[in-house]
Amino acid sequence: MLVSSLLLWIASGAIAVSFMLWMLSRKLMSTGVAENRVRAHGHQNGVKALTQVYKKLLRDVYRWSMRVPVLKKKTASLRQQLAPLYSYDEWLLRERTASILLGSGIAILIALSIFVSFDQNLLSWIMLIVVLSVAESLYRDVMITRAEVKLLHLSSMLIGHMRHAYHRYKMVDAALEDTIERAHPMLVPHLQRIAKLISDPDSDSAMAAYEDAAPNRYYKMLGGLSKLVAEYGDPKGTDGSFYLKGLAMIVSEMQTELVMRARLDYLLGGLKAIAIIPILFTDPLEKWATTYFPSMELFYHSKLGWCLQLTVFCSVLMCHRILQQLHWRSAMAEEQSQRTGWIRRVLEQRIIQRLLDVWVHSRQIESLKRAQRLLHEANESMTLRHYYGRRFLHAITTSGICFVLIVSLHLGSTQWIWNQLNTKTLEAGLSMELTKQWIQSSNPETGNHGLQLALKAAILKEHPDWSYQRIEQSTKSLVPLAIYDREMKVSWWEVLLPFAAGWGAYYAFVMILRIRIRIRHLDMRTEISQMQSLCMLLRAFERMTAESMMEWMSRCTTMFRRPLQVCLLNWESGSDHALQQLRIHAPYPDFVRLVDKLELAHNHIPLNEAFDDAVQDWFYEQDMLKQHYETSIEAKAGWGRWLGFAPMYALIFLYLVVPLVWMSAEQMRSSFEQIRSL
Repeated sequence: MLVSSLLLWIASGAIAVSFMLWMLSRKLMSTGVAENRVRAHGHQNGVKALTQVYKKLLRDVYRWSMRVPVLKKKTASLRQQLAPLYSYDEWLLRERTASILLGSGIAILIALSIFVSFDQNLLSWIMLIVVLSVAESLYRDVMITRAEVKLLHLSSMLIGHMRHAYHRYKMVDAALEDTIERAHPMLVPHLQRIAKLISDPDSDSAMAAYEDAAPNRYYKMLGGLSKLVAEYGDPKGTDGSFYLKGLAMIVSEMQTELVMRARLDYLLGGLKAIAIIPILFTDPLEKWATTYFPSMELFYHSKLGWCLQLTVFCSVLMCHRILQQLHWRSAMAEEQSQRTGWIRRVLEQRIIQRLLDVWVHSRQIESLKRAQRLLHEANESMTLRHYYGRRFLHAITTSGICFVLIVSLHLGSTQWIWNQLNTKTLEAGLSMELTKQWIQSSNPETGNHGLQLALKAAILKEHPDWSYQRIEQSTKSLVPLAIYDREMKVSWWEVLLPFAAGWGAYYAFVMILRIRIRIRHLDMRTEISQMQSLCMLLRAFERMTAESMMEWMSRCTTMFRRPLQVCLLNWESGSDHALQQLRIHAPYPDFVRLVDKLELAHNHIPLNEAFDDAVQDWFYEQDMLKQHYETSIEAKAGWGRWLGFAPMYALIFLYLVVPLVWMSAEQMRSSFEQIRSL
């Protein structure tokens, strides 16, 4: 336990250092405000020196992580997640990336210190992998979510000030300049990009460049609306300025997302941590059970016991991943979660492509249609070849892992049994040759009582001077181990288990897509309402067309972005066919009705007439949206509570109740054998 104590001290020091680094990082986000406060208190030089040292440390960590092959990919992925928030400043982006890497390293160090305190075996290494994966993802999600929420909160208040500035100046650029002067340092670069977008004469290229750099869809809407009003003017309706309506709509959507995030964090907060707690209690629970019920040690070190412990680990990992899907996920996170480069590289091999083509062509048409419809509803862009390829790859990988685990568990259980036999034999004062000879010569059909009689006879022949009590004590400790060793044969279910696991993994990918569709349906209602609000706003512009409105819809949506982008790419080759494909790729009823209105506006009537009922629909959608929010949050909270506590239930049932039942059954079998031998 010396290494464990050392790591615990290192982890404690790392926590203290991380707290100091976190305090300094708060200075990093608002350097100008911090310098003014420090100047007022007369401590500017000291804090600036600490801040510079902290920045230099973070930059060195970032530079070092980009050179290490293992960390390079993780650093690049983390940088890509933070780029929309901090892309205006390369140094700040590197510093924020390095700070999250440092925090993840500290979380991993704490997990390692906990791991060393346990007995190391195959399952403990699996436990280490699960804990490290969960700890790193928890810390990363918390830090990125905190930055996104802070940006939303500050932006909602800032756009409210922008409304007052537009009331004063009646000009978009003047209102934007006045807002920049009063903005938080975190928001100034984003607003400066909008100002540059407005002044750029090349509207299309400037808008495309801004969309790639905008932190979220609200800034895309704000930039596009400001550019539209600056070029074509603010259309005045009977109820006021449409630009002010647009700003109010953006603020309302931001506040709605903030409320949704706050309620989801309140209801789902801590559930991901609760889901991984059973991993930490497996070893203490096993030690408690073996202390008070010594016969249960055989169960925990058997193949069945290891399989049950592995089931607990798998349930923890699966519940944690599903809980991540239940939390608020941006479009950026959703796109990154679907990127699996190594799978794509494997499936792009020429031989594998030919085999997959043969398999796809051999399938029935109805099966292919169902698979294509499933991919469309899940918003997956993969082809049918990749769809079936991933299913086969998951099945083969799962079967291989299951086969390796079964062999490892079998060898580990056999080794543990013989180690225990050797230890018990030496404690009893016997020779290992006598024990091996007794095990090999004994008949397994004689049962527990017959093995005891055979061992007593062998011991009495080898040591005739031993007392009856000593012989009885020796046989009681060796017979259960001998019975278990004779039963350590490869069973028929162990042969079938890899094939069953592969079959389950083949269909598990379909179940994952269906779960994703179910979760996405909870959020589609929100985006439909947002797009209808956008249509109500944009229909007032005379130069607005159905194609332009679809471009706006693709900017403000997450769930329907890919189908809308595909439709826009196919628009020039035929608008009717593109809209028909859009209905197929996104078969959500309310969205299909919105597409029908766009088709009318493009082919038959003006856009303003096609959406003449937009105001009435908007009021209806607001009422439905409130009800939908409540239903969505309650559904996610219910799923979250079930998934958060499911690993704990699995631990109690599989790791405590099942062993107790097994121990009772073994004692009953031993009692029946003794009664039968009388």
